[in-house]
Amino acid sequence: MIKRIVVHGFGVVVLGLTLGFFVANYVVAGAHDRAENSTVSFVEDVSSAELSIVQTQNKSVEKPAEQVFKNIQSLKGLPASQLYATMNFMKASLGVKCDYCHVRTADGKWNWESDDKPAKQVTRRMIQLTVESNKIAFGGRTQVSCYTCHRGNTDPINLPPISLAAEDQKPNAATAKNVANATAKPSAVDELPTVDVILNRHAEATGGKRAVENFKTQFVKGTLSAHQLPSSPPEISPLEIYMAAPNKMLASITTPKGTLLQGYNGATGWMGNGKEARELSGASLVRLKRRADFYADWKLREQFARLRVAGKERINDHEAYVLTGRTVDSRLERLYFDTQTGLLLRRVAYTETIIGMIPEAMDFEDYREVDGVKIPFIRRSAQLDGFEASTLKFMEVKFNVPINDTKFNLPAAQK
Repeated sequence: MIKRIVVHGFGVVVLGLTLGFFVANYVVAGAHDRAENSTVSFVEDVSSAELSIVQTQNKSVEKPAEQVFKNIQSLKGLPASQLYATMNFMKASLGVKCDYCHVRTADGKWNWESDDKPAKQVTRRMIQLTVESNKIAFGGRTQVSCYTCHRGNTDPINLPPISLAAEDQKPNAATAKNVANATAKPSAVDELPTVDVILNRHAEATGGKRAVENFKTQFVKGTLSAHQLPSSPPEISPLEIYMAAPNKMLASITTPKGTLLQGYNGATGWMGNGKEARELSGASLVRLKRRADFYADWKLREQFARLRVAGKERINDHEAYVLTGRTVDSRLERLYFDTQTGLLLRRVAYTETIIGMIPEAMDFEDYREVDGVKIPFIRRSAQLDGFEASTLKFMEVKFNVPINDTKFNLPAAQK
């Protein structure tokens, strides 16, 4: 008897590791259960197209969307794993929901490939317009996106607001002088600190030097709240993370349906479900290696090819210095450091797609001291409009605990 495939989430589950901006792909897919082996995979109501995405992650070159999904027209060439985030980017840019372009069948299921709604045809033309605009005016760089014109509206905003201020409300000479003073170059007292000053303050605030010199292993116990993970209470699952310097990691999420695992032993990356596991390669392996860096939280400078100070912004109730730059593997990121404490408040990484830059932000909260270093015990992550939102809460953090290196290895096939 062929059983139904069970899925605990499809797409990206965001895990903020203690030691890095860890974004892990916890889609543990598999084939239909064999009658003789009854192997349960972790995906529910997953389409064959979605399974193809997971399967192609083991290849060095990911398949484009048109080879995985049906009726892809204007997004040909887009990596299949970026399709859902790209759809969410368009949804947030126009302030709409999925049903603006897509239709449901009589039984309530999505018929993604249907062209019945005229809005879908218009969207295809607008995507082509965006791509051509960037190609002609900006040499292919994604400077123009859906949001450039729509700003959260279905109709593009093509006129500036009209001001009908009374004559006595119009700016006078004194007001103009005040505006000029406000926009003038800040004095030496107000000038922004350098990149080195900001990063050195962060290292001092977190105890980075002590961590690099003294810590070799780490164990974390906590909970992960994410809409992709069914659990009880709703959306909360126990989580354990094991790490060893310089680049070994195992993360384990426990749900009522089973355990999700992802590991890297310094050479081989893998993912599994407690019953079966497989090796990762290509883009998935590159991402996992980046997240397994034991000292990532403290060695920020080494992660970037270049950085510059972009200004000051408010993050929640905190004023923050903003650094922006490219990582050594060419990702664009923005880092926000508390102007008072020097601690990292937010880290935003951007994925470049053919229709725009898709941001993914992680906020760091509730810093606590553990063995002389400060660690954020709460990490909240989300993309645009709350897409793929998750919250990781630490309950216990221990350094230099004994961890057998075999824990990080790809499990042997089970009979």
